[in-house]
Amino acid sequence: MTEEEIVRGFWHFNQKNEWPPQKITKLEEYNGGVRLNLDITQQSNLSTYQQTKLVNKWCDTLPELSKVKYIWFISKVNQKTFDAVCEMPNIEGIWIKWSGIKNIDKIVKIKSLKHFHLGSSSQIESISCLAEMNSLITLELEQIKKINEFEPISKCLKLEGLAIEGSMWTTQEIKNLKPIEKLKKLKYLSLMNTKVLDASLKPILKLKELKRFDSSLNLPSQEITNLKKIKTLEFGNVPAEYLDIKTQVRNKLKWL
Repeated sequence: MTEEEIVRGFWHFNQKNEWPPQKITKLEEYNGGVRLNLDITQQSNLSTYQQTKLVNKWCDTLPELSKVKYIWFISKVNQKTFDAVCEMPNIEGIWIKWSGIKNIDKIVKIKSLKHFHLGSSSQIESISCLAEMNSLITLELEQIKKINEFEPISKCLKLEGLAIEGSMWTTQEIKNLKPIEKLKKLKYLSLMNTKVLDASLKPILKLKELKRFDSSLNLPSQEITNLKKIKTLEFGNVPAEYLDIKTQVRNKLKWL
């Protein structure tokens, strides 16, 4: 990962580089490129029948789009759409704003997947399949409130970026951070709006390549102070008075 990707996140919006590209709704708007930004649900100008027909048409087509490597969904994703994405042959990155999906098991079919952002998805019932996703470089999970045990992530040994976050209104509970200590390549970690149930950051101290850490900071001050043992830590929202860090992201002008 580049330093900018570490500081701002892999999926950080960049209009100049068409990241993401202009959103489209109709199939005939797709230009055959490697990036696809879909807005295919919550269409107020369509009847229920037309909306269903539109989604079904895309679900039939997505597995055939062999050129697409990165896909964004800026409107709500249902189970059928997610399952269709999992049939895409060369997909490397999936970004979902929010969803009503319950099951992500079919993601194991995507052997090429490197980057996965799953926005607010409160109905997810299991993440056990992530133990098989050893190709992932970045993983971002938001408001999967039925889950508080993240042991499957410990198998994703190529991870360089990880976010486990709550939503604006809902705190994500995390049983403990022990699975994270095995992710030796991790360069950024975000735990915004979370509650670590055992209130310990000790597993993070074993991350010798960690450069950015963002947290809700609702932890004992000693746990936060101990982060200064991570000599590579440069960026994040940890208060400067706790850490011997060189710079913080809010003061890193070239990234603002």
